[in-house]
Amino acid sequence: MEATPRQTPDISEPRPSTKAVSPLAILRHAMNEPLVHVLVINWNGREHLEACFTSLLAQPYRRARFVLVDNASGDGSVEYVQNAFGHDPRVEVLICPGNLGWSGGNNFAIKHALEAGAEYLFLLNNDTACAGDVLPKLIAMAEARPELGALAPKMLLFDQPDRLNSAGLECSIIGAAWDRGIGQPDGPEWDAPGPCIGVCGGAWLIRAQVLEKTGLLPEDFEIYLDDLDLCLRIWNAGYEIWTCPEAVVRHKFSATLGEGKRFRRKYFLNTRNRFYLMLRNFPLGQLPRIAPAVLRGEAKAIGRALLDRELWRVSVQFTAWILACRYIPRALAERKRRARDGINTCKFWHLIRRQPLFSPGIQGPDSEA
Repeated sequence: MEATPRQTPDISEPRPSTKAVSPLAILRHAMNEPLVHVLVINWNGREHLEACFTSLLAQPYRRARFVLVDNASGDGSVEYVQNAFGHDPRVEVLICPGNLGWSGGNNFAIKHALEAGAEYLFLLNNDTACAGDVLPKLIAMAEARPELGALAPKMLLFDQPDRLNSAGLECSIIGAAWDRGIGQPDGPEWDAPGPCIGVCGGAWLIRAQVLEKTGLLPEDFEIYLDDLDLCLRIWNAGYEIWTCPEAVVRHKFSATLGEGKRFRRKYFLNTRNRFYLMLRNFPLGQLPRIAPAVLRGEAKAIGRALLDRELWRVSVQFTAWILACRYIPRALAERKRRARDGINTCKFWHLIRRQPLFSPGIQGPDSEA
């Protein structure tokens, strides 16, 4: 039997409703909607902003603020958004006091949103485009299930919307993380909502009250795995994280830090931050199991680098080990703080992949076996 072709969600323009709704009904509905701040982190990404903000302004959700979080761009990003989208009262521009990085810039915007009374935060990369019903779908699921602290929309590759970018995150016992389903064809098997250990920072919904327990993103990570670090704390605070496949976002995978020196920087940050993540979060009682797995993983990484004659990777590994040792006092201080706050219980541990994997070997963009 021939399979029915799968329909790609339309993310171009919203379809107008054919059912007439009275202005009073609209007002009552809007007053009951939780306030959502959509935080679009940006640094010199003007070329991405048209698609991103056009898709956001097509959202039918009324109690939303669409905030350009600009990390001191020098390419006219701020002026572009103000001129092209400033006519919509939901659009706001928040300029950071310098380039604060991904974590720092998002934290700056999160604090601003919390002060403004936001009940949900939707963190979004600038190189994305949202389906027309993303916010209603995410908020409906979050409101129906108060135990959910964060939600992962289904992320598709921007130029290949029949393939997945992310359906939540996976994490292995050696601290490596990857997007679930990356590079695989989208299909019915990805349409069922369910728990996942974390959410890709490129697009995720966070319940604002959760952050009162967990704190914000770890700025010493700079970028990469900082999203997962916060997700692990969300689990430990007694909340769950689920996928919301009905909410669809397209993402230009690796549009930044994707090649040459930038790729080397990305490799370094991922390597160092794996150790930071483990030191801050993994249960000390599992050390007899974790330590041998980490040693095997590091030996594999060094061996692969030598076989590929990429000595810079060997240098990165050694540098990461040194920095990890120096980070131990800060990690222990963070663990003590969480113990005082009652969120150092490792409730996420049942979701950790026990194999010492850097990735599951999926052949997708920028993936490593």
